[in-house]
Amino acid sequence: MVKDSMQEIYPKMDEADLIIFGMPNYWYGPTAKMKLLIDRMRPYIANGKLKGKKVVVVTPAAEGPDACGPLIEMFGMSFR
Repeated sequence: MVKDSMQEIYPKMDEADLIIFGMPNYWYGPTAKMKLLIDRMRPYIANGKLKGKKVVVVTPAAEGPDACGPLIEMFGMSFR
């Protein structure tokens, strides 16, 4: 049986003071894999386990920094 990768990630998030999300900006949003990770973090977001943790988003965009606004807003709304 393959162990669920989130079961490996959750304890690391518990211990972390800082979580860094890195992905290319893909059509003004996260890549599909990053969106899946964020979706799988829903229990952490809902129960406040991320409260007090710092988050950094690193996202290169071919169109420049102005194209990153929607992605950054999505992260802000998700983690507030």
